[in-house]
Amino acid sequence: MPVYVITSLKGGVGKTTSAMYLATISSWYDRETVLIDADEEGSSLSWAAHAEDLPFRVVKAERDKLLQQVKAFKDKGLNVVIDTPPNNREVLSRSSMIADYIIVPVIPTGLDIDRMMPSLLLLRDIQAVKEVEIVI
Repeated sequence: MPVYVITSLKGGVGKTTSAMYLATISSWYDRETVLIDADEEGSSLSWAAHAEDLPFRVVKAERDKLLQQVKAFKDKGLNVVIDTPPNNREVLSRSSMIADYIIVPVIPTGLDIDRMMPSLLLLRDIQAVKEVEIVI
C-alpha cells in the first residue's frame, strides 16, 4: 500500500487540506486509509474531531517512531497519508524517505513559489538516494 507525504517547509499552503482530501478520496475507492498528523499543531486531528463520519482514521504521529508507525499500518494493508508540519526539515526528510509519493502544495503567487525552493532542494537530495514520485 502506498505512502503519500504532503509536505512543504512553507506554512499556509494547504498541506492539511490536501491531506484530508487525499485520505477521503483514497477511502472512497475501498482502500482502508489512515492519516498520520505529524504537525505539532494537530490540525488534522482537530479537523477530524469536528468532522462527522470520516471514512478514515486520523492518528497522531509518534515522533521518534514514525518509520515503525508507518510500517505497522502498511503491514496491515492500509494506505498511509502523512500531514507534515512547516519549517521542520527533520520531519520532511524522515517522512520523505518512507514515501512512495511526495505532494508539495503551492499557492500560485510569486512569493509562495520562491519560498517553495528550499523544500524542492531538500527533496532533490532525497530523490538522489531513493526513487520517489514528487508532485507539485
